[in-house]
Amino acid sequence: MKRLTKEEKHEYRFIFSEALGLPTPPKTPRGADERFLVKLMKFEESKFHDVLREVAWAKTTEVDKTVLYQFYMSESYEILFEVPSIVKEYVSKEVAQDLVAKLNAAGGVAVIEEVDEEKE
Repeated sequence: MKRLTKEEKHEYRFIFSEALGLPTPPKTPRGADERFLVKLMKFEESKFHDVLREVAWAKTTEVDKTVLYQFYMSESYEILFEVPSIVKEYVSKEVAQDLVAKLNAAGGVAVIEEVDEEKE
C-alpha cells in the first residue's frame, strides 16, 4: 500500500467498499478551477527521453514534490507507449498550460481538455 499513489488508494477505497458492502467513501475534494486534464497526443521519437523526463516529473509533482521522479519512470513509459494518453488530470488551467508548454518544448504534442465529470 505504501507504493500506491494517492489516486490509486482512492480508487481502491471505492473497489473495496463496494466489494465488502461498506458505505461509499466521499469523493476527493477538488477546487472549482481544477477541472482540466493534459493529454499527450504524440511525440517525436528522437525526443523520447526528453518527453519521458517531463512526464515523469509531472507524475512526481502530482503526489509529492520531495519524491524523486525516477520512481515514476515505469508509469511514464506506459503513458508514452499508449499515446494518446492522459498525463495529468484535475489541475487548474494555469498548471495545465505550464505542463503543455513543457511537453511541447520537449518534443511532444500535448493538449488541454476539460474533465468529463459524467465518467466518474
